[in-house]
Amino acid sequence: MEGLVSIDGDYVVWVDTRNSGTCAELAQSIYGYQISTGEEFLIAEDVGIRDCKVDINDGFVVWVDERNGNQDICGYDISQGEEFAICTNTGEQWDVAIDGDIVVWLDRRKSEFAQDVYGYSLGREVEFPICTNRNWPHASPLVSGDTVVWVDKRDGNYDIYGATIDFESEEDDVGEGEGCFIATAAYGSDTAEELNILRQFRDEVLLPNSLGAEFVSFYYKVSPPVADFISQHDVLRTIVREGLVAPVVNILEWTRRCWNK
Repeated sequence: MEGLVSIDGDYVVWVDTRNSGTCAELAQSIYGYQISTGEEFLIAEDVGIRDCKVDINDGFVVWVDERNGNQDICGYDISQGEEFAICTNTGEQWDVAIDGDIVVWLDRRKSEFAQDVYGYSLGREVEFPICTNRNWPHASPLVSGDTVVWVDKRDGNYDIYGATIDFESEEDDVGEGEGCFIATAAYGSDTAEELNILRQFRDEVLLPNSLGAEFVSFYYKVSPPVADFISQHDVLRTIVREGLVAPVVNILEWTRRCWNK
């Protein structure tokens, strides 16, 4: 079954029920095996009974864990032999995957009906939203390098969407998917035509000067939770779009000759 076993390099990891007695569902554990040495080892015991998906990359193992009574995301560093928590937020987390420094999963912290995509950087120890909108069911997030993809039903069809993760510049948001910018949340899409002039003004006017760059950096630090809240409320989204973002877009359009290089 998908997610019950994973392999990367010299290591294989899997979900195991050997210690469960007669009721296999009561004691799923995570085991590993090093191919070069032929040694098997226990990673985590009695992690739960639901959606016990496991994945491994570059010596780090991640899985869905229920030991605290909630579906959390946990990890294990094989080189150090240490377990650590990745996400223990209220609400269920599941369908986890890892590649390099990035862990991604589905998240239900906003409501019992949410299926949002979240990510976590192991090296930076920072969590970030990738696509968060309660009206769009998401599924099967995967990550490769700095690209995250998932199944998305926002248009009533099962489509494939993606987002790019960028930690190199303070001016860029971490995940360039829905739910990370106030303007994007207001329009419900990061491809709305109105957003192009906002990005152009940011790049040509704000970022080249120190005060503008500080403002952009501050905006990207505080905007994700605001954008998440806006994206969950259709009335608020309309108010922000028509009462705030649209007027700013109009002003920038009218004054484009003054600031456009």
